[in-house]
Amino acid sequence: MQSKVNEVSKGPRLYRIILPVSDIEQAAQYYTDLLGIEGQRISPGRHYFDCGDVILAVYDPRADGDERDAAPLPDHVYFAVPDLEAVCQRAERLGGLSSEMGDGGKPMGRIETRPWGERSFYMKDLFGNPLCFVDEQTVFAGGRVCGGSSDLIAEGQGALIYALRYFWRTARGYRLRPWRSPYLRWRMETFFGVHAEELTRGQFFRLLWRERRRMRSFLAWAHEMEQGARTGSRYRKGVGG
Repeated sequence: MQSKVNEVSKGPRLYRIILPVSDIEQAAQYYTDLLGIEGQRISPGRHYFDCGDVILAVYDPRADGDERDAAPLPDHVYFAVPDLEAVCQRAERLGGLSSEMGDGGKPMGRIETRPWGERSFYMKDLFGNPLCFVDEQTVFAGGRVCGGSSDLIAEGQGALIYALRYFWRTARGYRLRPWRSPYLRWRMETFFGVHAEELTRGQFFRLLWRERRRMRSFLAWAHEMEQGARTGSRYRKGVGG
């Protein structure tokens, strides 16, 4: 009985992700070239690629007999890879590398170390699905701790350095007084749940130190919020135009 309780407490296991495409033949060849693996045709409109414990299911609704068109995913699918440079070279040949600038003023379509520590690049496939490839040695997995307490402290201090860089970049007009930035106050209040409107210099730095172990999560969250805001802005412009 106890073993069954333990199994349930582990939570569900993600095993398949759907990537919508409008041409299954073109998509199967594209992902074979990009991922460097063959995959398997499951049905007229589905082609599966084994990506570790998760199946990447490339899916063409029309080819599978469904009465709807494929629509690209709204946000990135993340892949951890052992040879990031090789994948980036294949992506460059196939096309679709992002032309946007990301956090820290770094190109998203080029291999860079992001503020939360991941080495990665961003792109879109032929059908508009956003993808991100990450060096598997630098994957950031939220609050997971793989080492001992010294590893955790080192990670927190490293994330604190990245956080200070992020504050310098985003606190335009307040770089020497980031605790006065309305934008940073808003972000920190939303994520950490503190009342930041009257945040003083001392309170600001005490908060950074106290929450240093959560800084990578904060930076990753802030990045996703900024990406979502940019995507929403482009969408609204497209609808209006």
